[in-house]
Amino acid sequence: MPKDATDAIMKLPGPVQIIDPPEYFKALEAQREKIGCPLCENPLDSLRGIESRFQYWCPKCQHGWHIADIKNFLGMCLQGKREKARQIIIDADKGEG
Repeated sequence: MPKDATDAIMKLPGPVQIIDPPEYFKALEAQREKIGCPLCENPLDSLRGIESRFQYWCPKCQHGWHIADIKNFLGMCLQGKREKARQIIIDADKGEG
């Protein structure tokens, strides 16, 4: 871990839990149905273990999702920018973004 990142973590108040990637994937998988598709809110199907460029797939709107897509979408939702995030995705799909 870079020294700057280590210093930043050490300055955080309280105990810090660093989640290793397998634990992160397990946590995301556990939340998958609660998250739903960012476009249509349908529960997502996991593509883990299947050779695909996506980690999740929406069977309703036929859209594939990367973990980073879901993570970024959730981050914007927590900031109260859900509709803006959806519009960014729609524009990117149309080639406008």
